[in-house]
Amino acid sequence: MAEQKTDALSVDNSLIDPQTDRLGYAPFAKYLADSICKMTITQGFVIAVYGSWNSGKSTLMNFIVHYLQQQPENERPIIVPFNPWLFSGSEDITKRFFEQIQNVLSKISSVSKTLRERIGDFAKAVGETSLPYAEAGKAVATLFDAQQKDASELKEEVEDTLTKQQQRIVVAVDDIDRLPPEDIKQLFRLLKAIPSFTNVVYLLFFNKKIVIKALTETQEKPENYIDKIVQVSFELPFPDKTSLRRLLFEKLDRIMIDIPEKSIPLWQIYLLPFLVESRSYSLFKYIFSQLEVSLPKDLFDPVYWNKIYYQGIDYFITDLHDILRLIDTLSLTYPIVKGEVNPVDFIALESLRIFCPIVYDIIRKNKNAFIGDDDYSLDEIKSFHNSWIAELQDEDKQHIKKLLMLLFPKLEAVWGVRSYEKKQESEWCNKLSISCPEKFSIYFRLTLSESTLSNDHIEAILTSAFDAKAFGEKLTELVNQIRPDGTTQVRAFLEHLENDTEQEIPVDIIPAIVQAFFDVGELLLHPEDEPTTMFDVGNETRINRIISQLLSHLDKNTRFQVLKTAIAQGKALSIIINQVETLAEQQISLPEDGWLISTQHLNELEEIVAKRQQEIDFFTRVC
Repeated sequence: MAEQKTDALSVDNSLIDPQTDRLGYAPFAKYLADSICKMTITQGFVIAVYGSWNSGKSTLMNFIVHYLQQQPENERPIIVPFNPWLFSGSEDITKRFFEQIQNVLSKISSVSKTLRERIGDFAKAVGETSLPYAEAGKAVATLFDAQQKDASELKEEVEDTLTKQQQRIVVAVDDIDRLPPEDIKQLFRLLKAIPSFTNVVYLLFFNKKIVIKALTETQEKPENYIDKIVQVSFELPFPDKTSLRRLLFEKLDRIMIDIPEKSIPLWQIYLLPFLVESRSYSLFKYIFSQLEVSLPKDLFDPVYWNKIYYQGIDYFITDLHDILRLIDTLSLTYPIVKGEVNPVDFIALESLRIFCPIVYDIIRKNKNAFIGDDDYSLDEIKSFHNSWIAELQDEDKQHIKKLLMLLFPKLEAVWGVRSYEKKQESEWCNKLSISCPEKFSIYFRLTLSESTLSNDHIEAILTSAFDAKAFGEKLTELVNQIRPDGTTQVRAFLEHLENDTEQEIPVDIIPAIVQAFFDVGELLLHPEDEPTTMFDVGNETRINRIISQLLSHLDKNTRFQVLKTAIAQGKALSIIINQVETLAEQQISLPEDGWLISTQHLNELEEIVAKRQQEIDFFTRVC
């Protein structure tokens, strides 16, 4: 018999060789394959394996097919793989089903010419039939007229041919639950309409709940409809956590293992002990130096990995699909940073990118809140982190906190009991950790920079403007977000705010916005936003213009009270001084009706500024 080579049975990244089984499916697959080959059947037989998505149905099917192909030659069946998902739409499923059977049988020399012709008639008849989608059963029935014979007579001829050639046919159908509802209906009508040919076993794999939902419009209960087609069924459980971990670790090992940049011929390595014994030191030294080059720097700390995995990543790995998503992502992203990052930290960060992208983006956009020095107090850092963590799902919070405290020791002072020690940075840099300031950006090498602020983001920032402190925190977050052109997102936001002050800013939030600028305005003066041409301006000028525009929407008494309070409480003295100077210039260059405040109010504000300046000068001299 000619060797039969089956096509790929699934588009998923499923396992094929039972030797790689980490889910405990191989023994069951072997027993079921043996049973399919040894069982006595007088008509067609349908076996179904039910399982949820990502439970490993395709892997189990591949194992069964593997063991069917390992059967003794006299018991080995003809395997017809069929994936309807690849042929979904129009009448393709019905037509392709018979074409696939014909295609497989035509390649096997032991199959009689008569059987191949009969199946060919089936495929041709279905292909030429233009009956409606909902009448797939009738489409199959028309093939009996192709030879102008009675249906029962044609069936007997096919069955006789099957019996004579003795080889069992196993039709393996996968991914049924991926089909649109109409295609699922068509496939089951087809299975119901096919004559129950002797020695043909149909092996179906699908999520029963999805198929039942798709069959709700049938004339009888979907469960009964399926039961009339399926003789024997098995329920596939989800893989347990231990199996998932083992599978993930093996796949990670294949991705993360260091491939030497400079390989050493095996014969040279074998020569080393003989060279030492013969005292051929020069050749030994050369080979050893080459071998040293090929050995990778040891960056993998098993103890650290166990903490990172079991206290963080493990929470996100719940099924096979999670493993595939992580492995596929790392296969793409890790090679370009290999040797430049700590592999454990990189796996953890990519896990956050896949399973918790909100946290990933917060890390990427707020470097100083996670690593290095900054100008914020511990209370301000705690406020920032506690504000975004509060927006996560309750069940996620603790796992995210544990993982982030391991990745970023600085957060121990926020959620833990220890404080951040700057002297540890050199150790983190030696390990290429993400907590090393010089290595931070490498971890985000395959992340697209955001060149524009989304409308939702802008709206979220403005929503916080009812509270001066919250609005100020949002503004300082934007300073650390660098655009592709090198400027910061705070510049983009200030320009947006300046354009929209005429219409979109409610009057009742103007005091809080002014107060926020007088509090954190100096932190918004990023060097990258300074003008590089004579036509541009810096953020200080933008802030000054925004404040003036906002104040113009208030009456004069309210303007004065807002300014007086904000100046007395504000920390950004240079922004405050700049604004008061602008108010003074107005009284020189503009007519009185163009002034934002009166001369009396201006004098009072200047006194407050002068007093604050004196306090700062005194404090500076004392310190």
